[in-house]
Amino acid sequence: MKPVLPAILLAPLLLVACAPTPPSPVVVVELPAGDSCGASRYQSLIGQTGPALMLPGDAVYRVFKTGDPVTSDFNAARLNFETDKRGKLLHVTCG
Repeated sequence: MKPVLPAILLAPLLLVACAPTPPSPVVVVELPAGDSCGASRYQSLIGQTGPALMLPGDAVYRVFKTGDPVTSDFNAARLNFETDKRGKLLHVTCG
């Protein structure tokens, strides 16, 4: 009867080890609001075709035509210049 007693004492420990772990908490990330990339400085260029831009050397930006594939990652410091097929500037946004 002695071998049965250790097995009975270990059974609850084994059951606890097999219990599912609780789900990890959901982390809510708030996207920065406002003009985090300085897009407001370029709004006056909207409607122009092929405007010449002077950007700071450390500027993070991308220029794309409407409908072009772009990455979906959000970068609050990145300027997005969206043009139509003829090169007319349509939108300047952060992201």
